[in-house]
Amino acid sequence: MREIKFRKWDFEEGEMIPGGALAFEEYAPLTKLLTQRGIMQYTGATDRNGREIYEGDFILDHNTDTKFLVKYDNDQAGFYLDIGIGKGSGAFIVGDLEIIGNIYEDPDRLEAGE
Repeated sequence: MREIKFRKWDFEEGEMIPGGALAFEEYAPLTKLLTQRGIMQYTGATDRNGREIYEGDFILDHNTDTKFLVKYDNDQAGFYLDIGIGKGSGAFIVGDLEIIGNIYEDPDRLEAGE
């Protein structure tokens, strides 16, 4: 069973907050809190350097020299690697992968379609 973890992009400070440091100030259903903008869920996988892969990370597959965005598919209830940003490859998160950024720290990468 994979570990359930989250992290959150702090838009005011411009930095990533690890899940263990998250504190919600308001009382609300957990599902509402975890759907806030900037919340990213851990996929259960790590990259070639041992870094945890989260939804919203940009990944480089060194075997194919292909760049992906990690997304979650509600219909399939799982994470996948999206090739070409928005085209949807449905690829599983396996291979010689390396995190090269995320959608909040590197928004230009998303706009460029890398």
